[in-house]
Amino acid sequence: MFFSDTVEFSDEAKTQLKQEGSAAVLEGIVTALENQPQLSEESAQDIIKQVVKEQKVKKGLVMRSLRAALTGDVHGPDLIQSWLLLNQIGLDRPRLNRAITESRK
Repeated sequence: MFFSDTVEFSDEAKTQLKQEGSAAVLEGIVTALENQPQLSEESAQDIIKQVVKEQKVKKGLVMRSLRAALTGDVHGPDLIQSWLLLNQIGLDRPRLNRAITESRK
């Protein structure tokens, strides 16, 4: 289930994705990923810092929104490691795009 291109969002994840700024944060991450052919732990952290700075939001909003988008929940295993794994198999972008759509419902 973790390795499919879609993810079911928990109620908490849906609430997180509807938070003000969540869609913009996720869009910023997708845009930043366009310049990253292969994600590393360092580049993932850099993307998070970049989005925090560009969107003028707290890091917590970015991290919670990213976790909800990638895993479908607001709790779970290490976020960066999960993101790296999903990126390696090409599932991070589809999940992020689906979460952006979900956040606008």
